[in-house]
Amino acid sequence: MNAAASSNKNLYPYYTTSELARAATAPRLSTAERIRMLDEINRRDAAEADDVLSALKVAEEFMSGFEGDEMQDGIDGKLAIIRAAIAKQSN
Repeated sequence: MNAAASSNKNLYPYYTTSELARAATAPRLSTAERIRMLDEINRRDAAEADDVLSALKVAEEFMSGFEGDEMQDGIDGKLAIIRAAIAKQSN
């Protein structure tokens, strides 16, 4: 099973991502179970990355309204940081 196939399932709802990563190293696990656990970790990471990218875009849209406003100290630099992060996440 790959991450795309399990994208709509929460296979291990009782584990946090860090707990799942530790559990995936248990010596008695079958290879198939270990792969399912690692796929779930990848699915969660991808979902979190999408959330972060969405939040960055909302922040950039809001902050761009203050661009060029001399009263907003450092806004151009902060926008540059956010825009660079958006570009990095979008690639």
